[in-house]
Amino acid sequence: MAGSTALAAVCSGVEASGDQIAFTSNRNGNFEIFVVTPDGLDAARLTPKVAWYTGPAWSPDGREIAFSSKRDGGADDIVVVDVGTGDTRRVARGASGG
Repeated sequence: MAGSTALAAVCSGVEASGDQIAFTSNRNGNFEIFVVTPDGLDAARLTPKVAWYTGPAWSPDGREIAFSSKRDGGADDIVVVDVGTGDTRRVARGASGG
């Protein structure tokens, strides 16, 4: 499929759940988490433009996405976002480098 090839060319960390696909893209300058319908329409950014977000993984019930968040060059934290509300919570703090 040409659409899949194009998606892979600009994205990384693609993961599907039900009727949505979560992916990482730097289309806006930072790596951020987006969701999109399988037809490629209705893409929505789930993360604010304040850090680098990578590695989206859906929860088993398809309501949340866990991902890695790196702010200000620090260690990666693991953050979970509720896809329906956009609410986020940090579930693990990365080890500091110092």
